[in-house]
Amino acid sequence: MELSSLKHSIARKLLTIVFSLYTIVTVTVTGLHMYFEYRGAEERINTDLKFYASMIVPSLSESIWNFSSQGIQTIIQGIAKSPSLVGAKVLDERGNQWNSAFAPSDQAPGMFVYFDPKTGDADLNNKQSASHSFNYKEEIFFSDETGERIKIGTLILYSSSSIVFGQVRDAFIIILLNAAIKISALWALFLIYGYKLLTKPLNALTQATQAVRQGNFSNPDLPVASSWPTEIEILNDNFNVMTKDLSTAQSRLLEAQKRTRSIIDSMPSMIVGVSADHHITDWNAHMVDFTGVTLDAAQGKVFNEVAAEYQFLLETIDRSIKEKSIQRLEKQSIYHDNKRSFQDILIYPIALENELGAVVRMDDVTNRIQLEKVMSQNAKMSSVGTLAAGMAHQLSTPIGAISQGVQNIHRRLDPALEANKDVATEMAIDLQKVSEYLEKRKVTEFLTQVEHSVEDANKILNNLLAFSKPSTSVKSTVDLKTLLNHALELAKSDYDLTKKMDFAHTTVNLNMPESALNVYVASTDIEQALLSIIKYSAQNMQYIDRARSITVTASLEEGFVSLELRDNGPGLEAEVLSHVFDPFFTQKTQGEQIGMGLSVSYKTITEEHNGSMSIENAQPTGLVFKILLPVSSNK
Repeated sequence: MELSSLKHSIARKLLTIVFSLYTIVTVTVTGLHMYFEYRGAEERINTDLKFYASMIVPSLSESIWNFSSQGIQTIIQGIAKSPSLVGAKVLDERGNQWNSAFAPSDQAPGMFVYFDPKTGDADLNNKQSASHSFNYKEEIFFSDETGERIKIGTLILYSSSSIVFGQVRDAFIIILLNAAIKISALWALFLIYGYKLLTKPLNALTQATQAVRQGNFSNPDLPVASSWPTEIEILNDNFNVMTKDLSTAQSRLLEAQKRTRSIIDSMPSMIVGVSADHHITDWNAHMVDFTGVTLDAAQGKVFNEVAAEYQFLLETIDRSIKEKSIQRLEKQSIYHDNKRSFQDILIYPIALENELGAVVRMDDVTNRIQLEKVMSQNAKMSSVGTLAAGMAHQLSTPIGAISQGVQNIHRRLDPALEANKDVATEMAIDLQKVSEYLEKRKVTEFLTQVEHSVEDANKILNNLLAFSKPSTSVKSTVDLKTLLNHALELAKSDYDLTKKMDFAHTTVNLNMPESALNVYVASTDIEQALLSIIKYSAQNMQYIDRARSITVTASLEEGFVSLELRDNGPGLEAEVLSHVFDPFFTQKTQGEQIGMGLSVSYKTITEEHNGSMSIENAQPTGLVFKILLPVSSNK
């Protein structure tokens, strides 16, 4: 609001008071001046009346003594044109009117006098009251021969206020004009210098204070005189300095608030400030991300109304404030948006000057807990791997003995071997007949089956040793078909896949070129990644009531080998599909640990081998894994 729009501004009040006072004084002085001018004119007219009376009384005395009405009339008419007279009347010694018919000529400056024929009183002919006229009386004497003065009548000369006003009218006009000019000039000076010295600087100061009130602390740059400053200019100077200091303080405060807010928002924890009655006082960015509620929307509301999942914290918050102690809650299970997470919660009290409250810090430890589980499982798997390696070494000896024994049986029953012939002749045994007997009784076939079983057992042991052996992640050029076949053999010997998911009855279709599909990879890592993918497909097909099949298609694509693995399972929901490569994401029920996780496979292929990996639902059903692996180290 500008000062000029204020009805009760200091400048307006001051100007009004000064102007009113000056006007009152001017009007009073002017009135007194006019009054004294009027009284002076009235005195001058009275003097004129005395003068006229002194002139005509001697003549009137003669005419009255001689009873000459004509003479009286002539004498009166002789002064009728006097500018100071409006009428005259002559009375005899008894007070009776001597001449009752008197009227000045039309050229008289005053009004005509009217004489009432009944009372003989004089009044103005416009019937105004007698107070508008005044008169001068002088007694008329006649001196006889003895010199005695005898009163023979009275002369009354009349004048009026209009005559007096006529004489002072010009003076009145000049006086009034003088007063009006002075008042106008003073008012103009008041307006000009009042605006310059009061209204303008006060208006600027008012606007500056309103700007500060609205939070604008920029330098108002109010005018300050270099010499002979006024009180307002000194006030402006002080205000400029004060505003500059406030602006600096505000900038520092805002910077400190931004820094503090940045620190709070940058913390990996969720931070909530609450009052003693559980109303939210602060709310960092991670709480906004978690709840979807902004700081402005959350402030002032009850904590558990904005975040109902933390209802259980209210008693702990009260205890922390009451006991002034830090409260810790570890691994708290939180359900939010139908998702479960684990949080470590720390509550510590704060005490301001007139307010009690607490700060609640919540750290999401879901990944840590999952990692602990994975590490525990990895420790178990490491122990299993060590046990498997030991078992493989222990089993290799009897399996080798069985293989060697079968080979020796074949050699000892061979009729073509000379040593066998010599022993048979010595024992009188026909080796040919024995051979025919063994053939007819399928003993030879049994031995062949034992040999094949030994070979299968050796393959299983070799795969077990290769899988349990720590990977050195040394990359080399290998045929992807070899790695895939090895992964399929591992899958066929996997207990979970064979017994739980009936992988032995899953048809695997390989669509690959006859030429080698060389890729530059770490063989063991890619085998494990492929095994995890095969296990995931087997899990996807676990509960279908139709024949299970996996189709693998491979081809070369501009420096990469493309591998597509497709199953005929039910596929995945969109929400699950978008998180299937996330660390620690699982659909498994409690106790199930299938594969080493698609997140590890994804990281192995994309980050460690500069390839790509994606998953999508196949049409009409099933899952499709698409993998690209580089053919050289330059990719």
